[in-house]
Amino acid sequence: MLELGRYKNIPEEKRVCLVCDKNVTEDERHFLTKCTILKPIRNKYLPRLKLKGMILDDKVTIDEETKEEEEQEEEDSEEEIERRMPDLFKVENLKVLAEMIEELQEERLKHLTQILK
Repeated sequence: MLELGRYKNIPEEKRVCLVCDKNVTEDERHFLTKCTILKPIRNKYLPRLKLKGMILDDKVTIDEETKEEEEQEEEDSEEEIERRMPDLFKVENLKVLAEMIEELQEERLKHLTQILK
């Protein structure tokens, strides 16, 4: 919705996620890490990513070493994310991310189709 809204000049605060009940702006971060309807798909793929210590969701951690980090802030700081980014761009992680995004998009479309009927 965020990308489409940009092109149609819809104010960002009106680009709300129609899929979940959080009533928040549907942006890339929401789609990839926060949308409650898409959480089962994230839970399926995130453990396959090899990202040391990065928390991408309030409950899903990437590896066992990060369990203590669940009690920290809900989101990593921008600096921390940038520090860990090289892991994200490893080929094995990119393949997993591509599969996850494809399935997230399919599930989102399925829900939108049901809503808009």
